[in-house]
Amino acid sequence: MSDNFYQELPGFSDFKQLSDDRYYYPVPDDWLIIVSDIKGSTQAVQSGRYRDVNLIGAACITTVINAIKAEIPFVFGGDGASLLIPPEYKDSVFRALKDLISVSQSNFGLTLKAGYVPVKELTDQGLKMEIARFTPWQNRSLALFRGGALTEAEKLIKRHEEYQLEADQQPPDDLLFDGLTCRWNKIISKKGVIMSLLITPLPLSDNSQMGAVVHEISDILGGDLEQGNPVNIELSRYKSVTECLQQELRFHPGWRSPGYMKRVVEISMAVPLFGWGLHNYFPKANHYYHNMKSHADFQKYDDILRMIIDCTPEQSRHIETYLLQAEEKAQLIFGLHRSDAAQMTCYVESLGDGEHLHFIDGSNGGYSLASIRLKEQMKKIQSVRKTSLAASEIQLLQALTPDPECHSGEDSDQIDQ
Repeated sequence: MSDNFYQELPGFSDFKQLSDDRYYYPVPDDWLIIVSDIKGSTQAVQSGRYRDVNLIGAACITTVINAIKAEIPFVFGGDGASLLIPPEYKDSVFRALKDLISVSQSNFGLTLKAGYVPVKELTDQGLKMEIARFTPWQNRSLALFRGGALTEAEKLIKRHEEYQLEADQQPPDDLLFDGLTCRWNKIISKKGVIMSLLITPLPLSDNSQMGAVVHEISDILGGDLEQGNPVNIELSRYKSVTECLQQELRFHPGWRSPGYMKRVVEISMAVPLFGWGLHNYFPKANHYYHNMKSHADFQKYDDILRMIIDCTPEQSRHIETYLLQAEEKAQLIFGLHRSDAAQMTCYVESLGDGEHLHFIDGSNGGYSLASIRLKEQMKKIQSVRKTSLAASEIQLLQALTPDPECHSGEDSDQIDQ
């Protein structure tokens, strides 16, 4: 039962049901929580490196998928990811993440932190690790996490070395980044504003009201969240052959490696198809092109509601006003960032439905910059309400609040996701 637990969960396709208890199930105690993020991600984003940050963040998911060739629950957070794996995948996943830590530092100059905590260790503390299976497309799903255990796992991994993985001297796998690309330039907003939203319920361990939040945002957008889907791919430009070759060389040990030669072939086919518009003459490629939008993770939940939405300036103001009113009522806290475009990182196993994923963030570092306000609100709550909160609630607040001793003045990496 543990092995196939996630694949056998009943799914749902309407994101507005994210608070429906019928779809959440306790994760088996023998599973492991994997958390990764990039140290100093906010500084990297503010210096213009948001594409690299997104790429390594997405690689935290795709390298694991490549290693085990199985569907697993995950959430992309911009500069990292959260995943759950059954115990039989432990060795393969750890090997892949150690390789990624090494390549991230040596080829990208980004310090990736990754680690794991057994689910049982957290449930023994009275925390919950519950998961739902959101199925907006066939053959693949997005996981939704709730209960607070994930947040506690992030705190433990960030602050205690015994939970952290470290790179070793073994040469990284040449196919570590297989299928992962960032070949599209930013996607310009069709309506005027790209909003990057991070919304945390109060209390932090209860997502019961997040469904109402999503309903309200959906109503502001016209009654359908898909109207806010930012993947209007016709407004973007595919990178040139030279740009793709230069960027993706960093995924491999050198230009003579078999993995890079494979990429050269892929790029020589992909640029004419999607850069020159030849996909219109090939049904399978054309189907893929028009279905990227439906395969995008622009809405997700992992104790924090994360959304990247395309909206008008007026809709953007209405959403912010609604969130401010809900925050004044102590129903939630939030962070947001506005930009004129979205950023997309792609994982393509094949062009078929369910065989490709598109990880979405706001351009110029949407999630990372939205996290700044959320951190500020977290600090206020911790200082103002600490005396009246339960011990478990205080622990969650501490997990979501920057720790100067741990980060030596750098940004807190949990919310930066």
